[in-house]
Amino acid sequence: MKFILPMLCLYFGLAVFSASILAGENNNSTSMIRETNREGSSTKIDSLLHRQKPKISAGKSLSLKNAFELAAKKNLNLAQTRKEIEIARAELKTAWGRILPIGGSNLAYTINDHADEAKMAGGQAVEVRTRYNLRGNIQINLPLVNAQAWQGINLGKINLNIREINLKMAKQVLYLSVAQTYFSALTLLGFIQIQENQIDTIGKHLKIANLRHRSGTGSLVDVLRIQTDLATAHEELIKSHFSLDNVRDVLAQLVGIKGLPLPTAPPEISLPEKWTEKETNYKKIAENQRYNLKIANKMVTLANQQLTVSWMQFVPTLNASWQLSYLFSEPTTFGSQDRSRWLLGITLSIPLFNHTFYADLDKKRAQLGKATLQAIDTRRKIGLELRKTTRKYKNSIEELELARTKSHLAQKALKLAETAYEHGTGSSLSVTDTRRMSRQAEISLAIKRYNSQLTLLELIYSIGNDIEAIGDNH
Repeated sequence: MKFILPMLCLYFGLAVFSASILAGENNNSTSMIRETNREGSSTKIDSLLHRQKPKISAGKSLSLKNAFELAAKKNLNLAQTRKEIEIARAELKTAWGRILPIGGSNLAYTINDHADEAKMAGGQAVEVRTRYNLRGNIQINLPLVNAQAWQGINLGKINLNIREINLKMAKQVLYLSVAQTYFSALTLLGFIQIQENQIDTIGKHLKIANLRHRSGTGSLVDVLRIQTDLATAHEELIKSHFSLDNVRDVLAQLVGIKGLPLPTAPPEISLPEKWTEKETNYKKIAENQRYNLKIANKMVTLANQQLTVSWMQFVPTLNASWQLSYLFSEPTTFGSQDRSRWLLGITLSIPLFNHTFYADLDKKRAQLGKATLQAIDTRRKIGLELRKTTRKYKNSIEELELARTKSHLAQKALKLAETAYEHGTGSSLSVTDTRRMSRQAEISLAIKRYNSQLTLLELIYSIGNDIEAIGDNH
């Protein structure tokens, strides 16, 4: 026992001495690490704080009204649709040509190996065919009665009308795409503004956190966390600029111009007329205005007319033909000395039996039934589309109001957290969390606003109102 107690005291003393030495070394090492971290952190902070924000690519300003006008003139898909109208007009001309007179002429020159002669009873030689013969003909054919050709003209008129309606529908679809792309670009511009503001705010926070860390009252973890948040904000800003350039490129393609057009302030979009009335009322408006339903109804008319044309195959046709011939060479001695001749002929064609006529009737009846069903289906789909778009728009309005409230609360919380941190009563982590929450709320608000505008555009299109009228308010 006498030796145990002194030995324990000795060991305890050595342990305390060793601990003090190690503590001193650790303090020195910690100080060196802090200095190194401070230097490295300061270098990164400077590079992040002074990092240049990407600039929006240069381009001419473009209003929505000008975008619609350019798209109507220069869009290639719309130009192709206009060519379809030209094709339909040419087909109508062809149909008219089937009932108009057809004129033709020819000039024939023949050389025989020798002239033909015949001997008369008195022994006199008479030329019955000359060696050289030059003759011209003019012929005119006139269809007097051709029921199928007459009905074909009505068929061509209906087809032309369908192409014209299709052009109007193509314009509305194009205007809707232009408007959607235009609002998408505006939304991305809003994203960029939000992210630039966030970068400025994070930069101020980083400066304060760095000062506190260098003075010994802050944590390096806070500085690193804010640096990471700032780098993330720069990364998101770069992505937004990339997306914006892509959307502007698509807009340029739609309106048919070069470069990257820059949308201006958003236009005012109002609710469709008679929106407050009952669903059945604006459903009737949609059925009267929607071009796709008009085309579907016209297709029924077209199929019915095709069936009529098929029936006309059984109707007799009456054609007249007039021909004038003139002999330029010397006439034969044996024949008439008149050089010119004309004739008039009338032909009546009566179809007695042709099995393909009946097969064609069956085909046209089936096509008429199909077109009728398609028109009914189109009408039902318009009603379904209108109901879905209405619910979607109402839902987007509610989500937009909630997003505004959430954004307002998030901004208020961020101001409180920043004030508390600046006065030393709050933590850096709280500021970082509330700032992220505020950024997400602002982005969510921008997205909800964009969705609300898109659903309103879809609603206007679903009712059949003119999308181009939106540009007049811009």
